[in-house]
Amino acid sequence: MANWVRKQKLLHEVPEFMIPKLQKGMRGRPITLEQFERIHDKAVDVMGSEAADSWRFYLMGLWTSGLSLEESLTLRWDPAPD
Repeated sequence: MANWVRKQKLLHEVPEFMIPKLQKGMRGRPITLEQFERIHDKAVDVMGSEAADSWRFYLMGLWTSGLSLEESLTLRWDPAPD
């Protein structure tokens, strides 16, 4: 797409894109609701009381979005360039 934009003379040069490499195919399987609830409930024991709420929030985001841990770590929210 970026090369097409350059050929249309809308860009002078194509910027370099950093595309993270994801492993091919799904490793393992999605966890069950029971497993999620057990992980969610153990957040205080594993992460401590100060960090538990933020980890529970993160876990809930993974659960509701269906993203894997690896996929969630490659997400970026950068403002559009001016």
